[in-house]
Amino acid sequence: SDDEINVIKALCHGHSVDDNKYIEIAKLYGIENIEKSREYPFLRVQIQPTYDCQLACNYCGQDHRNLYMSKTIENKLAAYIENILSSNNYKGLSIGWFGGEPTMSNNQIFRLTSVLRGICEKFKIQYQAKLCTNGYQLSDEVIKHCINELCLSEIQVTLDGPRNIHNKLRPTVSGNGSYDNILENLHRLINVDANIKLRCNVCNENINHVKQLIDALCENKIENKLKTEDAQIVLLSVKEESIKTVLLVYIN
Repeated sequence: SDDEINVIKALCHGHSVDDNKYIEIAKLYGIENIEKSREYPFLRVQIQPTYDCQLACNYCGQDHRNLYMSKTIENKLAAYIENILSSNNYKGLSIGWFGGEPTMSNNQIFRLTSVLRGICEKFKIQYQAKLCTNGYQLSDEVIKHCINELCLSEIQVTLDGPRNIHNKLRPTVSGNGSYDNILENLHRLINVDANIKLRCNVCNENINHVKQLIDALCENKIENKLKTEDAQIVLLSVKEESIKTVLLVYIN
């Protein structure tokens, strides 16, 4: 029905549904916590400041372009978030930065963070942020500024297997490997005051090599930060050549 379609569209775009009729429709699709989600104390917002990326992952469905969020959109987004916070009893704001590759748009992220933190101070609520990055350009300077100024509580980095497998799946736009650079940058994250989440997108090409990736992390003494006892693994079905499986290792 049209009602069902509208509910699904709303949920896919991260909106809540308030009408009891729509809540019942949502439950039919297995979404049991819709009422609880409205009571979540933090307003959660995912922001994509750019389509640009240094990698050319062979399974990526995004259209990577040299397109960045304009200052006009930044201002409208901040005003939109402020309006939501002003009319709801939230205890905090949680921002998720993703792309493209968000570290390629540091100017936009730092400007928005400054404005959003100011809004949170105005309403006397907490501010926190998470970064989903390919890990390719996490220099010491970038990490220092990100942790200190962006209030990052979590950083997610992706490795899709040991060196030869990862480089096949996630080469740079120029065709070079990205594994060594990302692994070096993971070392930089060992002592940061944030949770590190390692993500591995599992497909037919790498499903038999995940253990080799874990072994490589141990050999590089990164396991001290990657606490496997806190790992949660989510596996979906693997079909044909396309990626249908996502392995997420959550690190506390």
